[in-house]
Amino acid sequence: MEPVVSVVIPMFNAAATVGETIGSLRRQTMSDWEAVVVDDGSRDEGAGVVEDLAGGDGRVRLARQENRGLAAARNRGLELAAGRYVAFLDADDWLAPEGLERLVDGAERCRCDGACGAYELRDEAGRGLGVEVEPPGAGAPGGIVGLDELLDGNRFATHSHLVRRDALRGERFDGAYRGVEDFDLWLRLAGRGVRWATVDEVVGAYRVRRGSMSKNPGMMCASAAAAVTAAYERARRDAPRAGLDLGEGRLRRALAGQALLYATMAALGGDGGRSGGGADAAAALYGRVGAVERVSAVAAARAGCWAVMLVHARPAREVLLDPADGVARAALAAWWSRLAGEGWAERDLAGAAARALAEELVEPAAAAEAMLDRAGQWAARAGGGGSVTVVGFGRNGRVVTRHAARRGMKVRVRDDRLPAGTEALGWPVEPMGAPIDPESAVLITPTDDAALAERIGPRAGVFRWSVERARLGETAAAALSRLWPAERE
Repeated sequence: MEPVVSVVIPMFNAAATVGETIGSLRRQTMSDWEAVVVDDGSRDEGAGVVEDLAGGDGRVRLARQENRGLAAARNRGLELAAGRYVAFLDADDWLAPEGLERLVDGAERCRCDGACGAYELRDEAGRGLGVEVEPPGAGAPGGIVGLDELLDGNRFATHSHLVRRDALRGERFDGAYRGVEDFDLWLRLAGRGVRWATVDEVVGAYRVRRGSMSKNPGMMCASAAAAVTAAYERARRDAPRAGLDLGEGRLRRALAGQALLYATMAALGGDGGRSGGGADAAAALYGRVGAVERVSAVAAARAGCWAVMLVHARPAREVLLDPADGVARAALAAWWSRLAGEGWAERDLAGAAARALAEELVEPAAAAEAMLDRAGQWAARAGGGGSVTVVGFGRNGRVVTRHAARRGMKVRVRDDRLPAGTEALGWPVEPMGAPIDPESAVLITPTDDAALAERIGPRAGVFRWSVERARLGETAAAALSRLWPAERE
């Protein structure tokens, strides 16, 4: 009898991590899975680790081949897979205990070909980096990811989704797209009409490693640009799709957004940040792909935060606010000045981006925890029952809800987009205009919250995401301003 899910695990010299990866599978709440581990010519003891695990669990299988690369290893796994769905898990990543169950439930609930969920980023030692990445449409009833969403860029990690095996219809990973083989495959599937249901919960964790293949920004940028351009060309050849923008403007914006991130990684030094200061390499990369779009201060700051985290495998806040290490700060300042000097941004980009950077350093998890700390203190003084009413169920609201649940708080949700009487992340949705329990703290989570605050009216125990984020941002700005390199004349 076929398993529900075949999990394909390509492995190359992963003896130190593959046991933990398979362990995350064995802790799944859904037991009907198989793991197909493909050893791609490893030179360490990884195969022995897998064989030991397979000896005690018949759901784990090992296949071996000469070293042929990641795409070939995944394709070999697909040939051997027998499950109704296939999922992909690298040999140094994890699935959350309910990951497979949530993804399968999501796909079957909306009758989609697959499902994708949120995932968290961790460092090389497995510690959380304070970042959870959600798929587009998360939180909205019936949220779906298809071609329209993927044309703007890759929206889910390899291991944060699954797809029906019969929906592949012979499609395989293409090794020509080094570093983005998975993105290319999702684009081809989406172009054929495959759709993924969105799952709000975190379903897995991605390990950010210094010096991994994804830290070769030039190669990654070229591959991603080729994959996206090919997807637009295929879609334009197909019958016109109602409401689907396939214009050159959208393609340029997509390519420029990808190029800005990879160029910023090049500026920081693609070798894990040890060299730093690669403004010349960054300018050459961005000039080839992204120079058609002018860079805003917010876009530069956001790319800076992500690039620092990906290159250093540490939280951007930790790196950029470290008084003893100014390499990343100097590299960003030089790169932003170079962007302005090339005419790709306004002349004051460096200063404006540095100011925007402080707010980007406020991690959503930190803002959520600060709000909940204040709500808890209020409840203790007021004799409240430890419950919270989360107003707004966008990205911020979902982060707050998850953190409140981890604290054991009783959560209620209100959002005009959600029908009252339903559930969001398992919590009851109340009508926006219904009376609020006087013992419940109210957490207003949208960034633009003035109208919501007015609707709720004066009331004790109201806490606003915008206020908390601004307060944390001011603290970060003060620290960053003391450390930021002076601009050169």
